[in-house]
Amino acid sequence: ETELLPIDHLFVNYGFKSSIGNLKEWGVELQRHKIKVNQKQETSLPGIYACGDCCFYEGKIDLIATGLGEAPT
Repeated sequence: ETELLPIDHLFVNYGFKSSIGNLKEWGVELQRHKIKVNQKQETSLPGIYACGDCCFYEGKIDLIATGLGEAPT
């Protein structure tokens, strides 16, 4: 089933090293210098999601291929 979600912004960055920039100022919860997410890729801020090398969850493997696979989640 496909669901369309209205969004205000989409930030995309491909690479092997993440930079969290101003995320601390936004109030996003970080762990190991990455954005902490749950099993639905949700951050600590409602309506904000993260996937790929910039995020952290238990058992995460840091590979570009897995990051691209997280996007549809």
